[in-house]
Order: sequence, then C-alpha cells, then structure tokens
Amino acid sequence: MKKWYSAFLTGVLLLSVLAGCGQSSSPAAGGKGGSSELTVYTALEDDQLKAYVDAFIRQSG
Repeated sequence: MKKWYSAFLTGVLLLSVLAGCGQSSSPAAGGKGGSSELTVYTALEDDQLKAYVDAFIRQSG
C-alpha cells in the first residue's frame, strides 16, 4: 500500500510540474499581443527603480 501511495503521489507531482511548464499564448504569459504595462511592488525608492524600468523598456521594445 505504501509503495502504491508514493508512486501515485510522484505521478501527480510530475504531472503538475509538466502542466506548469506548458506554453501559453495568453498576453499575461508573454505571448503575441502581450502587455507593455509594468506593475512593480517593491521596497526600493523611485530613483532606484530606473534601472529596472529601463531594462523592461529595452526588452519589450
């Protein structure tokens, strides 16, 4: 019984990992027609965010 339970649990975990790694074409996942909006929640000050915003603009542009 214990071997069956561990094999079942391993299969379920493997299936969930594979499903999470699947490709998606939704805008939230960065597919075609993706959003160019950046929402940042941070403890950094506004002047420290400039490098991150610049990197986002270079990558999405």
